[in-house]
Amino acid sequence: MLTFKQAVETALKRRLSISGRSCRSEFWWLYLASIPCFIVATYIARMGGLFSILGLIVSLSAFVLVIACMARRLHDMNLSALLVLLIFIPTFGILILLVMCAFKGTKGINKYGPDPLEDDYLSKERTFFNNQRQNASNAEQSIRDFERKIRGFYNKDNDDDHDDGFRFKP
Repeated sequence: MLTFKQAVETALKRRLSISGRSCRSEFWWLYLASIPCFIVATYIARMGGLFSILGLIVSLSAFVLVIACMARRLHDMNLSALLVLLIFIPTFGILILLVMCAFKGTKGINKYGPDPLEDDYLSKERTFFNNQRQNASNAEQSIRDFERKIRGFYNKDNDDDHDDGFRFKP
């Protein structure tokens, strides 16, 4: 379980990232910290003029932080971050998401990363995502190799020495 300070620091470090997982304490402490931000932003916006733009910026910043953390929280339960779109259903959407964020996450590694409650979570998360990038890089290399083989096959068949009246030039 994270303290208030740790949760806010973690959320600010990962501000726009929706990859990985967030534990319940990180989400709820950030949600609690965002409430005063929304209240202050509302009062600033009511001053009018340039202050209304400043209030909008403050409230949007807090909103984006909470949404990104909510997406990671859904990942902790092995759910898609697309469920965050439920927030656009008036009244019930936010209630559904808040209830979902209260559930316990999956134990151990899931398809979104290692368990955030483990002691060395950050190092495991880096390792997990580096492995994911390496696997993607290996897959891209395999595709490039396959494409080269195909090109070589067609080029061999399309030599001028084998002119039988049919020409195929990709």
